Amino acid sequence: MTVSLVAVFVPILLDGGPGRPAVPRIFHDDHRAIVISLVVSLTTTPMMCALLLRTERGRPHGRLYLASEAVFEAVLNFYRRTLTIALRHPRSVMLTLAAVLGLNFYLYAVVPKGFVPQQDTDC
Repeated sequence: MTVSLVAVFVPILLDGGPGRPAVPRIFHDDHRAIVISLVVSLTTTPMMCALLLRTERGRPHGRLYLASEAVFEAVLNFYRRTLTIALRHPRSVMLTLAAVLGLNFYLYAVVPKGFVPQQDTDC
């Protein structure tokens, strides 16, 4: 994500040819903040996680942990079952994909695209 943000801001920073207004100073500051965020996320964040997140071997877990773990296991088991079914029936999955894509194109053509109605009553 950081690389894509930098890629967006670099052309803005390099722009400023003849006849074009000067680039606002805020873009320079945003670019620096993004680069600093990239450096922090790649260097100090892993170190802080290693320091702050300790192993929990031998510790009893609380009710919130046990409840969230049960929900996680239920979601994981549901995913396993549905993935197994999808892998057993690849043609059905591809037909469903084609139907959903077709429905998307149809809805794109039918649904209005503007925020303002075509016939504004000027109320």
